Amino acid sequence: MVKVLKEYLGRFIELTDNEFAYLTNIAEIRTYDKKVRLIEKGEPEQYANFILKGLARKFFYKGEEEIITQLAKEGELISSSVSFLSGTPSLYVVETIEPTTFLSFSRENIEKLYEEDRKWQRLGRLIITDLFLQKETWDLERIL
Repeated sequence: MVKVLKEYLGRFIELTDNEFAYLTNIAEIRTYDKKVRLIEKGEPEQYANFILKGLARKFFYKGEEEIITQLAKEGELISSSVSFLSGTPSLYVVETIEPTTFLSFSRENIEKLYEEDRKWQRLGRLIITDLFLQKETWDLERIL
């Protein structure tokens, strides 16, 4: 099940077996049915969620209308990123579309990783950069 995480991280950096085991040991496996909200608008995001199995979406409300800003499948990350990185209340809702299993990394554990070794800081920077590039591509596809 975590093989998909190893493949994902391998796009950014090479981890030893011990480093990968350490990373997976600090994560939480969380499983939800379909249509379950992991975070509501106004709540602070506590997790970066890697999808091991399933499908989830991130959206916000414009009046009564739901505006979807991300669809994430197996092998992808989803969270209210601004809230997760800043600690501020989320403007987004993250919800499962089908039964979904996440490998979730708490904000606290990621901060501890960053303090331990520059390699983890580099991995975090590369992942955040990749997410930013994906978001900009998604935005352009919706506009053009």
